[in-house]
Amino acid sequence: VTFDLTGVVNGFQDALVEFNTATGFINNPDGTITFENYSVGAVFMPSGLGYYVNPPATSAIPVYAQLIFTFQLYDKAQGDQDSDGIPSIVEDLNGNGIEEDDDTDEDGLPNYVDADDDGDGRPTADEIEIDEDGNITYPDSDNDGIVDYLDSDS
Repeated sequence: VTFDLTGVVNGFQDALVEFNTATGFINNPDGTITFENYSVGAVFMPSGLGYYVNPPATSAIPVYAQLIFTFQLYDKAQGDQDSDGIPSIVEDLNGNGIEEDDDTDEDGLPNYVDADDDGDGRPTADEIEIDEDGNITYPDSDNDGIVDYLDSDS
């Protein structure tokens, strides 16, 4: 199963990123795949660190429920939820591990899902440079110490 970590409770995100992925895989003659040295884990979260009194309305999770997750981690990919070229984890500007509280232009959309992080009308993807190796450069065209994609007046 593949899922977006920004869509799960933060405590599970924090735990899952600490686990390693498989070191390789074998294509078996019968068409199945066997992963080598993958992680197996469990996360136990008391209600105060989970959903507490506000579980998702569409779930069967009761209020004050502890959460228990078990998983096998075969592979992972770095996400870019708004497809602006900046990995979502980098858009956690204050570094607290919570992407939802970083909203540079204060438009109600956190940067990791906002295609124009600074609200200047120019897409974030047009305010960064990505080379052929995938390395990202963050220009500051007006040299004010604020990179263009976060600077509404550049």
